[in-house]
Amino acid sequence: MRKSLLKEYSEKLNKDLFSIDRHLGYALFKIRDLCLVTKTISFLDYGTIKPLKYDEFKFYQDSYRMSTTEVKMDQIESAIKSTLINTCKKSLNTFKEENRIQKRDDKGNYIDDNQAPLIIGDETGHEMPFT
Repeated sequence: MRKSLLKEYSEKLNKDLFSIDRHLGYALFKIRDLCLVTKTISFLDYGTIKPLKYDEFKFYQDSYRMSTTEVKMDQIESAIKSTLINTCKKSLNTFKEENRIQKRDDKGNYIDDNQAPLIIGDETGHEMPFT
């Protein structure tokens, strides 16, 4: 029974995580907007007026596609990645602050020693007691 409840809650969290978390929900809409920008990118150049042979046309279109769209797609991809990374960092830091989880640096040392205690009356405030 408990295992099925945990599985059910896990599936719900995985399904609704982006809409539940206020930071991730905003990022989802921002990333969606960036993806919609790709619909406006023209993958063909319609500026050729004179008739071309197939090989010339293919070369012309391939060069246009490589120069124009690849740059735009790289910019959109980097914007999506940076949005996702920054938002996940914000969400994790907010989660840690709300649950009073102390931040650590790369070496495992605590960053902020002036944090509020986990339990009211606990003067150490560093670790959760096991009693």
